[in-house]
Amino acid sequence: MRKFKVKQTRVKAINRPIEEIIIHCSDTEEGLGYKANDIDNWHRDRGFEGIGYHYVIDLDGTIELGRDLNGDVYVQGNGR
Repeated sequence: MRKFKVKQTRVKAINRPIEEIIIHCSDTEEGLGYKANDIDNWHRDRGFEGIGYHYVIDLDGTIELGRDLNGDVYVQGNGR
């Protein structure tokens, strides 16, 4: 079983109900350790406001905060 490490960060309270959780695998080459900041840059380069995910799990199991938890995320067919 893999153990996850949470990167220390201050998280605001969530002001809305969580109705579903979507797990997404980024389309990157196997074994390359991209971080939330890298994905944020890719999404900005594509014209988005920033990273489209609330969390990113790094290869070593570290969980990084992406988009603000009160902000919407964009999943094809489910974006708000």
